[in-house]
Amino acid sequence: MTIAELIVNPGAATDEAAELSALHTRRAEVAADVIEFRNMGDLENNDSYHRSREELSSIDRRIAEVQELVSAASTVTDDGTVRPFSLVTVMFDHDPDDVETFVLTAATGNSADEIATCSPLSPLGRALMGCRVEDERTYVLPTGAESTVTVLSIAAGLERRLLESRTVE
Repeated sequence: MTIAELIVNPGAATDEAAELSALHTRRAEVAADVIEFRNMGDLENNDSYHRSREELSSIDRRIAEVQELVSAASTVTDDGTVRPFSLVTVMFDHDPDDVETFVLTAATGNSADEIATCSPLSPLGRALMGCRVEDERTYVLPTGAESTVTVLSIAAGLERRLLESRTVE
């Protein structure tokens, strides 16, 4: 994956749309399995039924996440706020030596020469959503500790050109 592929703008959310299609197909298969295993009777001792129900729940959660990302991609605007697919520079815990730039996207698979990503569904991503430059937010880390993040810059609409120019170098 190239850096330019990390940014998805309206009409280019093909990876998420493809995943959504695959998830719906898999959901139909698992739902059929649930019905088949339920018809076997004795649901209390039917491990196949319970595994299929758990997989169905997992698929439903992922479908909701991907639908949220696809919906956000279709409404990207340059209103000066952090949105999915924005290029954001932040400072952590008021430390000018702890600054990071990343794209708010679910894309993964970065190599060392590619820009970092942050999921809009992560604690940091959720804290940043809707922020403007100089906004400060506190969020809870997976360890339970709190961290403060300050938005230093936001690029919307310019990020593709910036990333494409970095890819060429």
